[in-house]
Amino acid sequence: MAFQGTFCDATMYLYVSEIFPTEIRPIGIGFSLFGQFASTLILLQTAPIGFGNVGWKYYFVTICWSAFFIPVIYFFPETAGLTLE
Repeated sequence: MAFQGTFCDATMYLYVSEIFPTEIRPIGIGFSLFGQFASTLILLQTAPIGFGNVGWKYYFVTICWSAFFIPVIYFFPETAGLTLE
């Protein structure tokens, strides 16, 4: 849960609101939240099947999903110190 909260949730909520200009920020945040909702729904709905088939190794699916966001966080531009517009 620490990896999920640090890598996936932080990029979905916080970073998206920082990078979009004011005019299209609601649209960008909407797409981001839909993607977060859809991915969470897929991971949670497939969890019983995954645990039934591969057992504890299904945790690697969540770990790999979280690891996908490490380059996203690292390579996107820094927004600290920039003006709002």
